Amino acid sequence: FYHTQNSEYYYFSGEMTSYYGATTTDMLESAAVRVEEAENEGEFYIWYLDASYSKKYICAVESGSHKNFTIDQTQQANATVWTYDEDYQTFFATLSGTRYFMGNYGSYTSFNLCDEKYIEQGNYIAHLYW
Repeated sequence: FYHTQNSEYYYFSGEMTSYYGATTTDMLESAAVRVEEAENEGEFYIWYLDASYSKKYICAVESGSHKNFTIDQTQQANATVWTYDEDYQTFFATLSGTRYFMGNYGSYTSFNLCDEKYIEQGNYIAHLYW
């Protein structure tokens, strides 16, 4: 996963800082995020291997009025199902009827879960690099 901001690339490091995905500007230090097909056509799971080579799924979660993502799920049965949006070239998860994308708000460089309604307002969308 990466996003760009002010001509700089920020890659997901595979670590969390509170509710946010930590970033690195060195692609070689980033987590190798993967996508696998879920049960239904057009649905996917997003995961990576952590430093101990354990598979970690990237999940969208609700915590009260907050929508965040976690990486502590190790069971596919608990993982979030994501859909790919060709127009935005990114993945979305749906929570309580609202679509959320991975990216960041404003000048932050970390990754977080962002409401789709903010996608066109100077926020940065995460993309998979391949």
